[in-house]
Amino acid sequence: RGTAKSNMGDYKGTIEDYDKAIEINPKDALVYYNRGVAKTTLGDYSGAIQDGNKAIELNPNSSMAYYNRGLSYYRLDKYEEAIESYSKAIELNPRFAQAYDSRGRSKGVTKDYKGALSDFTMAIDLNPGNAKAYYGSGYAKVLLEKTESGCADLKKSEEMGYTEAKDMLKQYCN
Repeated sequence: RGTAKSNMGDYKGTIEDYDKAIEINPKDALVYYNRGVAKTTLGDYSGAIQDGNKAIELNPNSSMAYYNRGLSYYRLDKYEEAIESYSKAIELNPRFAQAYDSRGRSKGVTKDYKGALSDFTMAIDLNPGNAKAYYGSGYAKVLLEKTESGCADLKKSEEMGYTEAKDMLKQYCN
């Protein structure tokens, strides 16, 4: 029922149902993961991290639990912790395109532009339809003074519908 409520956008109801499910079976890693996702959606990032930690304790092979925990760390401006969580998600699932994209964003915030570019490149290789990854790649390239190819990526991102690329194109690509 918690999943159904989540699908309907009732995240508070989702959490209530998962609370009950945990009372019944406190060893179900998936319930902690799902409750953590709901908490992330509602902005309870500390609670989502706690649920992610419990989900990982119960199932250390859950790339999704590491990924969601990384999202929460990122939202709390804990970028190094986010990078660690995304890295573990990638270690467990090397084809996890969104984890590369998210780790690239975290690396960009920490000014590791080469690392960010590497992650965005991998995200694009795994999912060529990811306009945000092209944006991140373009931005990292511009900051690394690879302006021509950076502008090409920003243009591709804009063509794919990512509107934030328009401002970057104006600023860096005449």
